[in-house]
Amino acid sequence: MDIAAVAPFPMIEFRAKTEFDDYMRRSATLRGDRWLYEQSLATLDDAVTIHGTCGICLTEACFTAATRDGELVAAGRVPNWREELTCDCRQRLSNRQRALLHYLLASGLLHPWTRVLGVGDLGALIPLLKSRSHTLTCWSGAVDLLPKDDSNLAHAHHLVIAIEEIDAGWIQRESLATLAAQLADGGRLVFTTPFDVAEEGDPRHSDAAPIGWSILPRLREQGFSDAKACLYWSEEFGYLGPLNFIFDASK
Repeated sequence: MDIAAVAPFPMIEFRAKTEFDDYMRRSATLRGDRWLYEQSLATLDDAVTIHGTCGICLTEACFTAATRDGELVAAGRVPNWREELTCDCRQRLSNRQRALLHYLLASGLLHPWTRVLGVGDLGALIPLLKSRSHTLTCWSGAVDLLPKDDSNLAHAHHLVIAIEEIDAGWIQRESLATLAAQLADGGRLVFTTPFDVAEEGDPRHSDAAPIGWSILPRLREQGFSDAKACLYWSEEFGYLGPLNFIFDASK
């Protein structure tokens, strides 16, 4: 498969909360329509299935979302779209996993020569990342124990990936700098994290604080030259759910 032959990833980029706030004002009608559509899929059944296209394979696909943990409304339950909408291919990728892989491919970050470091549990993405990169190193221990070998840049990683692993404690311990040290110049850290779009505070003061927009300047302070938050949604590709974000930081 040609890794470039994927659909463009449906996203909007933000580098500051002010840009996001402006988008929220301009997009109120659009977001309201999307919310009404997602609510209309509520059901008393065990699952909801929607038909669309896999943005990675460019083939017809069915996306299934279990309702058991969803929001209860008058018509039944609305699934937790971000954790569900599993595709019907052999890998059975969830909404978030599929979106992350789609983002990496559409952004040109995965190549046969790419050395990837996966931090935490990558789940069903592991075999797909292995097949599309030069090497995939999986690290499940404390990030502060990652081996540091800055003198040997020939073996530095081009890409670090983390799914729901980074929290306020990482910022306090300056663990983002540890991840930056794993990357060759020009390398990228791409991750998802529980994110509070209303939060502007600084999580350096409490490891219980939610991750908010201060994550972007903290990334820049801890070794990255640029950082952005990418908001995505697509009915066609099975990326439903309110305010889904992927974060991307360049060394």
